[in-house]
Amino acid sequence: MKAVNILLLCSTISRITPTVLSSDLRATIGTYPDYDGDLVVSGDVEITFDEYAMSFLFNGKGLEAGCGPGCGVHIHTGTTCSDADLVGGHYWAPAGTEDPWMNDVTYYDSNSSGNAIGQFSIENGYLMEGNVGHAVVVHDSEGVRVGCGILG
Repeated sequence: MKAVNILLLCSTISRITPTVLSSDLRATIGTYPDYDGDLVVSGDVEITFDEYAMSFLFNGKGLEAGCGPGCGVHIHTGTTCSDADLVGGHYWAPAGTEDPWMNDVTYYDSNSSGNAIGQFSIENGYLMEGNVGHAVVVHDSEGVRVGCGILG
């Protein structure tokens, strides 16, 4: 009887599939929904997490040429890039604390061709899992939303 129990246990364990957990999220950036300007924004975002701290890497093309301070890239509350009304505002916790996305760290500088590569570190109050599926929004120098992608 004991041999049967051991065999059954081994059979059950062998059917368990290991899950590989990643500490990275990525988003492919495209044109923001309902954006009707002249920019054709594209690019990607890669975020690496260490608990609540995230290292945010942005690579963009088709951006406003020579865009300096004021051109931002942020995670938003929405979980879609297909409806501008549902993208929402900056995403952070806890409510009532200062918005971490409103600082010089979360801005990018583009060159004369409208290309930008930037990296910054930030904490928005959420672990990696809390950021999955949220929209990443790219802003021009006037704060206009020109690009969007979903973290996954």
